[in-house]
Amino acid sequence: MNHSQQSRQDRFVAEVAKGRMSRRQLIVRGLALGLSVPTMSALLAARPYQALAVGGGTMKIAYTLDLQFLDPQLVQSDQDLLPSTLIFGRLVQWDATMLDPKPDVAESWTISPDNLTYVFKLRPGVKFHSGREVTADDVVFSFQRALDTGDKGRGKAELRDVASFTATGPLEFTVKLTQPSAVFMTSCGHWALPVLNKDTVADIATAPDGTGPFKFGEWVPGDHANYKKNPDYWNTAILAQWPDEIVSQPIAEALTRIANLKAGQIDLAENVPNQLIKQLESDSSVQLIRQPFTASYWCVQFNLRQPPFDNVKVRQAVAMAIDKEAIHQNVFFGTGEVGCSLIPSTHWAYDPSIPCPAHDPEAAKALMAEAGHADGFKTTFKFGGNDLGIEAPMGEILKQNLAAIGIDLELQQMESGVWLQEVWLDKKFDLTNAQYTREPDPDGLMQSVLRKDGGNNVMGYDNPKIEQLFDQGKATLDRDKRKPIYSEIIKIMLQDMPLVKLQTVDVVWAGDKKVSGMQIWPKGLPNYLDYSFDPNA
Repeated sequence: MNHSQQSRQDRFVAEVAKGRMSRRQLIVRGLALGLSVPTMSALLAARPYQALAVGGGTMKIAYTLDLQFLDPQLVQSDQDLLPSTLIFGRLVQWDATMLDPKPDVAESWTISPDNLTYVFKLRPGVKFHSGREVTADDVVFSFQRALDTGDKGRGKAELRDVASFTATGPLEFTVKLTQPSAVFMTSCGHWALPVLNKDTVADIATAPDGTGPFKFGEWVPGDHANYKKNPDYWNTAILAQWPDEIVSQPIAEALTRIANLKAGQIDLAENVPNQLIKQLESDSSVQLIRQPFTASYWCVQFNLRQPPFDNVKVRQAVAMAIDKEAIHQNVFFGTGEVGCSLIPSTHWAYDPSIPCPAHDPEAAKALMAEAGHADGFKTTFKFGGNDLGIEAPMGEILKQNLAAIGIDLELQQMESGVWLQEVWLDKKFDLTNAQYTREPDPDGLMQSVLRKDGGNNVMGYDNPKIEQLFDQGKATLDRDKRKPIYSEIIKIMLQDMPLVKLQTVDVVWAGDKKVSGMQIWPKGLPNYLDYSFDPNA
């Protein structure tokens, strides 16, 4: 066991000792941390008796950026997953690992022996916030709208293997696949596949109407958004543990977010900067909320649609010129893990035999000459849509690195909304970057980034061989047989170099003592479906 894993287990045991964790939370988190069944049994027996928080009050959350979309089928940014998770239900919910879906609007489902037909039984009496009960026709409408939204959202890619979907009864929804899929059930919990009210969807951008545990209150851009507890939510037991109201607000500066947390003005703060983690670990007024494992990574992306980055040798040269270790130490303060594979080294599908391109400016210069750019060129790095505290210093290092091979890199900082529209949606850029917070299955880690119609494929990357391998990987249900398929995808990616993976990151949030039992999904966002809140703590 490495030191980091041991530290996480120690923190978990200390939290259990406070008696503020349900049995289910203890088991789920213990398994994710690799604790044995006997160890968890001992923890269950030894924990002090203390009732779970009764909920109520207001929980205040600070995000780095303001909301962009209330429509979950258009969501592209992390902060928009808060209203998406609170307001909308889906057929299933992600569990703590995002690998074992739990019932939500669907209370049960069956899968045919050939793994091609899924029949979902909807929970009777589930109501939209506007009052009407959900039917299977609403799910049909929702899936179709995800397809119609196309590349502007993520739902189309999640439904890639779906041949048809129909309402086979008032509360029965049937899906037929084109091939078996190891990831279809987890896709049904994806934020881009909510159950929408076809009667009110026209107003979704300003008055979203879902089946989730909280109703939309208001959104004052640049100031706050709030959500009120939904008394008709189907899971009344867990609803009782949650606050009556949730308020989110954008606070761009990390130090300001932490100061507000310590002052009691907020209860949760997004993305603790790496340089503050050690300091906050010794602060008794703050708890650090962590992941069981990470599925998050940072990349630099090329626009493959236009010169000069339509030339693979130029892309390979840039990859060799980037000093990832300098970024690791000076931007991420030694946290996370440098690498080139989109699969982290702790993942079952990771292949340690695949070599990463070395940091080699001289070899990069030779590639530039072969590409016809011996004298270099000017280009622009647009950033601002993720985390300026990371992006700005990263850009400075990139500028120095690329200057060494003759590339004059202009750094163009943009307001987040402008960056989202111009770079992510309109694809008007040369170089950019992103933090991908993905789903932990190897398909989820990569498919939306590398597939032609993937919602995260801002690069315009298109390789038919990779498309075939992704289809093969999903259709293969045996894990040992899936692994070499994803290894081959990584090898092709490193040859084509549509992006440069910099490193994985452990996403850490900070909270006060009012919040208990919360953890960060492998995707890097709080699991707002499994925690308790005590306004008097």
